[in-house]
Amino acid sequence: MNAISPKRAYQEAAVSGANPMRLTVMLYEQIMQDVARADQALKDHRPDLCAQEIGHAVAVIGYLQATLRPEAGADVVRNLGRFYTMLREKLMEAQVRSSHSILEQLRQQLMEVHAAWAKVEAETVAMVQ
Repeated sequence: MNAISPKRAYQEAAVSGANPMRLTVMLYEQIMQDVARADQALKDHRPDLCAQEIGHAVAVIGYLQATLRPEAGADVVRNLGRFYTMLREKLMEAQVRSSHSILEQLRQQLMEVHAAWAKVEAETVAMVQ
């Protein structure tokens, strides 16, 4: 019998009821958590755990990149595609170099883009109400 943790159950329920904007915000939050855990793993001299966290972040970024749709606008798709590619490349570089500074730079960039998505989500919700 597979028991599901309460945290996992909450996450699955939140995702299943999320609109695309909310899901995007949640995915950015997940990437930021992965980057923070990867950085902590580096500090703890756990390259195996760092690799696992970075691998998960790269997978989430791949999902975001795969869901880009042309109807969002060519510039938006192109810019986000470039951003996601840069994130994946820099995450790999941070892992290879064991670089806290690269992870911190990525964390800052992710926070900025996350804030922009959260603002769009809030404006979208306000327009619907």
